[in-house]
Amino acid sequence: VLTVIYRKYTYLKMNSIKVIIKLILLVQFTKCSELTVNTTCGMLIGREYKSRNGRIVAAFNGIPYAKPPLGNLDFRIHNLLEPWSGVREAYNFGSVCVQIPYPYPPVNTTKMGNEDCLYLSVYSPNLNPKTLLPVQVYIHGGSFYSGSGEIDKTPEFFLDYDLVIVMPNYRLGVLGFLTMEDDIMPGNLGLKDQNLALVWIQNNIANFGGDPNLVTLIGDTSGAACVHYHMYSPMSKGLFHQAITQ
Repeated sequence: VLTVIYRKYTYLKMNSIKVIIKLILLVQFTKCSELTVNTTCGMLIGREYKSRNGRIVAAFNGIPYAKPPLGNLDFRIHNLLEPWSGVREAYNFGSVCVQIPYPYPPVNTTKMGNEDCLYLSVYSPNLNPKTLLPVQVYIHGGSFYSGSGEIDKTPEFFLDYDLVIVMPNYRLGVLGFLTMEDDIMPGNLGLKDQNLALVWIQNNIANFGGDPNLVTLIGDTSGAACVHYHMYSPMSKGLFHQAITQ
């Protein structure tokens, strides 16, 4: 009798453990599913991120918004990225753009960067809000030769509000702003990268809970100058609706 009782106890215990494991896996799967977003180029999976006051938001880092400017594409305007298959992990920042190390405030970096750098980050407090949220696009400063959407500013100060934050990288220095005033090296590629990021936002931000009809550009120092250029540029007309500069 004791043997039978022990066997039943063992059986029930093992099945209870299996149920607990399945529940844990289900919770993890549900958590991952909640941070999965579809874009025009394919699926992305993000991670949880905490604001300064402890609010949990969805973070998607290292999202490519254009073809990598490599090889003979160094000084060319780029098109939106071609679609990928499967689910792309958006856990880590993409490379910063090639730049002169600047280990002083506000940039504080010793990174040299990489030419494959046309990435952006999206932070959203709600991927499926009843009403789409305002979008703020931060154009980093750095005297046009340093900085990035990763290292120049952190988004914690904005994430306690119902806003979707976008922080793009763009080409810097010679690769971003040198011009020979011809078709080979037309110049202002950093600004055109930003413009392409704004196009990406119009096409995709609603899937992150953001309102493509309520986009605000924010910039300080050289980032503010970039925002002013977009205010005058016909290429950027209709891609944003408000601006804040410092």
